[in-house]
Formats: sequence, structure tokens, C-alpha cells
Amino acid sequence: MNCLRRFVSHNGGVSAVEFALAAPLLVMMLVGMMTTWTYLTQTLQMRSAVKTGANYVLQGGTDLGAARSAVLLSWAKKPADADVQVARQCTCSGTVSICSAVCTGSGAIPNMSVIITANGSLDTPLDDLFTTAKISTRHEEIIRVR
Repeated sequence: MNCLRRFVSHNGGVSAVEFALAAPLLVMMLVGMMTTWTYLTQTLQMRSAVKTGANYVLQGGTDLGAARSAVLLSWAKKPADADVQVARQCTCSGTVSICSAVCTGSGAIPNMSVIITANGSLDTPLDDLFTTAKISTRHEEIIRVR
């Protein structure tokens, strides 16, 4: 009975057990914060690159290839599968029409927009350690030209 009482009242090693219980949770929180930070940083870099292409168009640039190049060149740490598409679209009263013709019915000049779309897979930290799927993301800017 005396041995049992000593065993129950003995508290040596309690902090080691508490650390063993808390450490995995703390490591998971740290990895989650790193993943979120990396995702947000890469997303902001992609958005900034698309804004660069939009600024080119807003300053009067008409070459869609140059707008695409501006986006790709300004995209810091772009992923290997980075893709940028730049398209010109004209609309008459909300319907897509030909840019070189006037609107039927009203005879007005169609509204012209340039659409810049960037796609890419974002890397996660500790990618080699944890086998996780890449996160695909997309950002689109629509710039009304006229």
C-alpha cells in the first residue's frame, strides 16, 4: 500500500509528458502558419504582376503580347506552370461583338476591354517533407479601354 501511495503522489516527469502532448500541436500550428504565409505571399506576387500588365494597358499600351510579357517579367518567383493570357473583348449593350464594327441598332462604338488572366500552382513549404497537392490559383483583371 505504501508503494502505491508513493507512486500516485510522485510528480517527476510531468513536464516531459506535458511537452510530449503539446509539441505536435505546436509543430502543426507552425507548419500551418508557414503554409498560409507562403500562399499569401505568392498570391500577392501574382496579383502584383497582373497589376503591372493592367498599368501597361491603362497607360495606352495596345500590344497584347507586350502586356503578357510585362506580367511574366514582373511576376517574382513565378511557378514553373505559370500561364498568362491577355485578350481583347468588345461588347455592345452587354453582348460580345466584333471590335472593328459598330453596334447594330444603336450605331455606337463598342465598349472595349482587355482581360488579363494569370494562372499558376503555388508551392507549399516543406514540400519535400510532406506530400501535399499543389494549390492552383487564378487572378483576373478586366481593364475597360473605351
